[in-house]
Parts: sequence; C-alpha cells; structure tokens
Amino acid sequence: MPIEKTATIFNALYPEELLEKYSAGERDFSRINLFRKELEHILGATTDTNIVTPFHASLEKFNLLWSDFHDPIQKRFEWDSYGAFIPTEYDDLLNTNLSGVNLNGINFEGSYFYRTDFSHANLSRAVLRNAILLDVNFQDADLSRADLRHSIVTGNLQGVNLSMARLDQCSLNECNLQGANLKQAKLRKTNFSGADLRNADLSNAHFERTVLNRAKLQGVDFKEVKLSSVYVSDVTLTDSQQLEFLKSLGVRLLNTNSES
Repeated sequence: MPIEKTATIFNALYPEELLEKYSAGERDFSRINLFRKELEHILGATTDTNIVTPFHASLEKFNLLWSDFHDPIQKRFEWDSYGAFIPTEYDDLLNTNLSGVNLNGINFEGSYFYRTDFSHANLSRAVLRNAILLDVNFQDADLSRADLRHSIVTGNLQGVNLSMARLDQCSLNECNLQGANLKQAKLRKTNFSGADLRNADLSNAHFERTVLNRAKLQGVDFKEVKLSSVYVSDVTLTDSQQLEFLKSLGVRLLNTNSES
C-alpha cells in the first residue's frame, strides 16, 4: 500500500506557505488547495495514495478534493450540496485570509478554494481557468485580464475589476457583482443567472450566448452594450433603462403613430 505525505498527495498548502513561495518567485500553483492543516488533521501527516484516484479521467485537471466530491461511491470527506469542503471537525471555522495580497500573474488553474478572502487583492493576469471558487470574497479585487474560463465562482464580487478578463463558460450564478468593472470582458457562454449586476460597467464587453436570466441590471448604462446574442428573461431594470436595454438587444421599436 503506497504511502505519501498528505499535503503532497492533495497539493495542499498553508496560506502563508503560498505567499512565501510566491515572494520567492514561484508562479505555478495549479491544482492546489489551501486546506493543508485540515487534511492533515483528518488523515494524518501521511496517507494511502489510493485515496486520490479520480472517479473519472475528466476530473484529473482539477484539484483532487474536487474529484472526491464527484465520487458517488467513496466520498471520504464532508461536502455540502454545492461542493463546499466542510469537515465536521472545523464546520464554520474555515476561512482563509488573502486580503490585499499581491498575486499578480499567478497560476491557479484547476485549483480549489472555499471561503477564501481575496478582497482588495491584486490578481491581475492571474490564471484561474477551471478553478473552483466557492463562497469567496473578491470585493474590490483586481482581476483585470485574468483567465477564468470554465471556472465556477460563488460569493461576493462587489466592485471587482474584471476588465478585459476572459470569462468564457464561467459560472457566476447568484454572485454579487454590484459595481463590477466588466469593460471589454469576454463573456461567451458566461452564466450570470440570478447575479446582482447593479451599476456594473458592461461597456464593450463581448456577449455571445451569455445567460442573463433573472439578473439585476438596475444602474447599468446600456449605451455601449450589445446584447444581441444573449439568453435573457425576468431581468430587473428601472423604467429609464428599458429603451436602451431594448436597443442593446437589437430590438427596434416603431412609432405606433407613423406609417409602417
């Protein structure tokens, strides 16, 4: 039975270990999680390597914790229905503070984060492709030009800077994006279902089969927004926005008093 260090098997780091490595010049932190303390408490310092066999091959690009969540037979850890890692030993104590840190250009591809505070952090040009980011705090963080393709994000993104970010096929369901900067962002198949986009800047963002169902859009200026290829139903607008919103959808209203 092969035995290896628990932290190595799960690619788990302490938050301070991550920052120390980044400060030393390391940038590739793909497929990590920040639950080293929790995993070593549950499993011990070393464990059987067979514990991390992914349920199916497509999960090999994610952190192994996420693979465990998708294993219907041998789930070894505590999860909620959304895929949040919540071992009963810690319950509501899990909370990783990376507020205000500089992680410019870092590679978090395929990584797993839960209840991580990235507020006011610099993640410009960060790679977060295929990342799982649950109940995270990105308030006022800089994610300009970041790559979040195919990622899953839930939490607080109020005031986040996502200008020129790549969000293709990113799930942002129910996220708080009030006042977010999404100028020139790539939004192909991005899912904003139920998201709060009040006062967000969507100017010149690239929409293509983007889902805006049930989104709150009050305060959005639609003058430089083209929504001609989106899925939209039950959105919330102010009366003054409605005409510009229809124009952004490519809808032309004829004057009912004129001849057609």
